Amino acid sequence: MKKQRAAKRRKPLGKRQKIALLSSLCALLLIGALLLTLWLTGVFDKPPFEKSPYEKIDLSHFVTLPTEKYQGATFEYTSPDEITDKTVKDYISYLKLNYIPATEKPDGGLVTEGDTVSIWYRGLIDGKEFVGGSNLASSVYKLLIGSGAFIDGFEDALIGKDTSKYPIKFYTTSSRSVQEDDVVFISYTYTYTETVTENGTDKTEEKSGTAGERIDLASPREGLPEALIADLKGKAIGTKLTGSYTGKYDYDADLTAEDVTIKDVTILKTINKNGTNPPLSITVTFPADYGKDETTGEVAAVAGKEAIFEVWFESLSRAEITASFLKNSFGLTYDAMKNYINKTEGTAGLSEDEQMVKAFPTYLKEKFLVESRDETVYSNKVSALWNQLFKDAAISEVPAALTQHEYDIMYQQASEYYAANTSNFKDKADCFTQIWGLPGKDTSEDGYLNELRALAEEEARNRMVFYFIADQLGVSVTAKEYKDELAAAVQYYQQQYNSTSITEEDTLEACGGQESFVFNILYQKLSKILVEKNSFTPVAASSSSSSSSAS
Repeated sequence: MKKQRAAKRRKPLGKRQKIALLSSLCALLLIGALLLTLWLTGVFDKPPFEKSPYEKIDLSHFVTLPTEKYQGATFEYTSPDEITDKTVKDYISYLKLNYIPATEKPDGGLVTEGDTVSIWYRGLIDGKEFVGGSNLASSVYKLLIGSGAFIDGFEDALIGKDTSKYPIKFYTTSSRSVQEDDVVFISYTYTYTETVTENGTDKTEEKSGTAGERIDLASPREGLPEALIADLKGKAIGTKLTGSYTGKYDYDADLTAEDVTIKDVTILKTINKNGTNPPLSITVTFPADYGKDETTGEVAAVAGKEAIFEVWFESLSRAEITASFLKNSFGLTYDAMKNYINKTEGTAGLSEDEQMVKAFPTYLKEKFLVESRDETVYSNKVSALWNQLFKDAAISEVPAALTQHEYDIMYQQASEYYAANTSNFKDKADCFTQIWGLPGKDTSEDGYLNELRALAEEEARNRMVFYFIADQLGVSVTAKEYKDELAAAVQYYQQQYNSTSITEEDTLEACGGQESFVFNILYQKLSKILVEKNSFTPVAASSSSSSSSAS
């Protein structure tokens, strides 16, 4: 028989024990409350990026913008055109020209709508070549028939013509010398003086530039220096003439000036006038409002005039929309296209691939282009909104530190780009001017840097307004939003470049740095909120003012 143990009685808590237990419980409660507070205030969700310098100061000391300006306000935005059959046709032409490899027909053939023809052309009005009417001195033009790139009647006149009957042969190598009956194409620099009146006083200005010209040696246009004609004959293609030639003549059939001097003449190419097939001749009439300036009402010099175009064909090619292209470029499948196939006439009896191609215009008109238009509408609303808010906000002062911050970013980006692409620019001033759209009035270092600083101050002003509104509405970028957007961006770049080695650092650099990346997240977030808080009135493009954004 087992012995029974005497039951142990719990002793009542002594005073010290009670106090110790209560202290422990209070400590646990306090720690729990602290953890909850830290969680609620986002300490454990602290964004892994630095705050913008605009978020580190109280912008309300500098920016005045009434709440009603960005909540419950009405903004006008530019309304894009409605989707029409022409919109669809133009988009398909765009795809054929830019994304679908064309198959060239080496022996030429009859031109049909949808073909791409590489052409050389020369336009004449009253027997004289007009400015912009020829590409003979430049490069061949790739024209998609049906694109509407030329004036009415031009493309229609090419349809049905046999390209093999209108060839043209340029000589471009140094093994060929200029012959008596050649048409020669040259490039050169030119200078001339012009008298202008400024503040009631006449003064002389020197003008200069570069140009190209087509010269028919057998019948050169009036005014060309005889010495130039003589010096061209017998010279090899590629020769640069050492002399300079001065005379009273029309430069580029557009500029009439006294004593125009040309030099650095280079022979680019020639054609043998007698050995070249006669061109296809097309007669068209320029619209009466051709080139009309909506502000002044002035029209181009050729407006309303009849013109004869001489056309030669270099090649004929054809680009086709295929089911494979639709699958690879648009991610379309037969099942996804069924709804549009059922709405398209003439699909009965065709294969699935043929049905997809046949229904593609319907898909574009009812879905793809509609969604693209909706995106444009939203983008235009956002641009109009920020453009107006930047105008409405009153800025008492732009802190020098903010202007310097923007200046440093702009300077560094332009400098790095110039270092990597030096050969593309005349000098550093040219690079800065092109990248940031500077006026370029003063190309000295002090000049263009002063222009850059003025632009930086304007950028700082706009960003002050942007961050002021974000602060007033309590909008910021969370750690989760940052991480999610960065992960998506990394994945995008890895897919674009087919490389899994692209890192977060690589992605941030490609996006202009961490500050720029965070700003763009905030810009999209705040813009969406403001679009929802306000109303928008569409206006036609011609009656709306241009708009800008903070991005």
